[in-house]
Amino acid sequence: MKPMSTDVKGLYDVIVVGSGPSGSVIANELTRAGVKCLMLEAGKYYPRDTLTRPEIDYYSQIYWSGGMELDTSCKNGIMRGKAVGGGTLAYQAIMCRFDEYVFSYWREKSGIPYFTVEEMEPWYKKADQLLPTALVDERYRNECCRIFVEGLAKLGYTARAELRAMDDCHWDKGNDCICCLGGCRIDGKGSMPHTVLKRALTQGLHLIPEFEVKQVGVKPDGVIVNGEYRQDERLSFFGRKLVLAGAPLGNTKLLLESGFKVKLPALGDNFYIHTQWFNCGMYDREINAHKGPFQVYGTHDPKLRQKGIKFENTFPPPGGLAWLFPGMGRKHHEVMRKFRYLSCVESSIRSFHPGTLRLDRHDSMIINSGLTDDEGRRTKEGQQIAYDVLYSFGAKWVVTARFSICPHHFGGLSMGVDGGRSCVDPEFHLHGFRNVYSADSSVFPMSTGMNPVLTILALSIKASQQILKEMA
Repeated sequence: MKPMSTDVKGLYDVIVVGSGPSGSVIANELTRAGVKCLMLEAGKYYPRDTLTRPEIDYYSQIYWSGGMELDTSCKNGIMRGKAVGGGTLAYQAIMCRFDEYVFSYWREKSGIPYFTVEEMEPWYKKADQLLPTALVDERYRNECCRIFVEGLAKLGYTARAELRAMDDCHWDKGNDCICCLGGCRIDGKGSMPHTVLKRALTQGLHLIPEFEVKQVGVKPDGVIVNGEYRQDERLSFFGRKLVLAGAPLGNTKLLLESGFKVKLPALGDNFYIHTQWFNCGMYDREINAHKGPFQVYGTHDPKLRQKGIKFENTFPPPGGLAWLFPGMGRKHHEVMRKFRYLSCVESSIRSFHPGTLRLDRHDSMIINSGLTDDEGRRTKEGQQIAYDVLYSFGAKWVVTARFSICPHHFGGLSMGVDGGRSCVDPEFHLHGFRNVYSADSSVFPMSTGMNPVLTILALSIKASQQILKEMA
């Protein structure tokens, strides 16, 4: 896949801002139907042979703000991809269907009746066909996996293997998935550049990487998109329709800077996160949690779901662990030298209380996660369970990261039937703007407690059919 030039090719039918799962899927569906599309992406394009190996480098290269953006509490770091493919370049793409528990919250919050398991199933089936998926073979389960599954079972909780977007990950040849947080060098992960976006480009999509959109203007007969190419060349593009696929922070910031708050009073509201906490135990034997598959198991236990708590079998790479780990100086260095002796149980807390996204006077994002004492209580409960799991297998001591990471965040442009309390209508238009659409995680009415990528794909296919219907 090669990025295209910045030459304007007349008037585009659709301009897509963002190349993550939603933008790539919509571009693929539209170009396959013969629609003339332009995709604009702020990040660079990284073929697999150009992905950087040093961990400190890939944080700065493929994530916004060098790795994460802190909320107003400075306890939660929002992580979002900045590269062609968006977050799919970095994350593991756990493929979960949302259940009635999630959709019942969504229907109540949004008033949209099609948020049901039955009505979403056809779109999930279409989404299933986009990426190769598989469960990790149990032969490659490492000691960290065993501690996770069997430790939770001792406490009466069930864990199961997660369905992942992956294809031939070469574990039998010694590949370690922890490296793929900086992008997969063997194209084993179902990231957008390797799958959906690749197909869209062969169908005629015009992609411009390293173009950061700064402002959009909308009129009844079209849209204008202004921005900077490689931070020094200002360009404008024209289209009939606009698709916003920059995720919660990207979409909200762009619309706030473009003055949409006046007509969209709920813009930046209904923002939710999943706080994810690394709880690490030190053992007197090698665990080698960094070896083999990454994020193999998760809990879908009903008892935990009701509490908004989930556990995932993950492990941070050395740089990330050192960054998150408490301690300083020689003591910290001594702990990191025993990296192989550490195991981890990640506790993830679903937020039930919305926060807000706003701009300060310098147009920098103010992220208020909206967390309350309730989230604090459930965070401590999740951490205690993680401690019990780790200690049950002989951990000498257990410690929790200093702050949470939040790769899953939702809202800012939430969907709903009420234009005063939401931003996107049931047909995926911005309220009052029939030629502007969005279907990524920024439109989620509430948080989920489950990995969102499969639902983003499903909603994006549904939105694509709506766009095609209106263009017919």
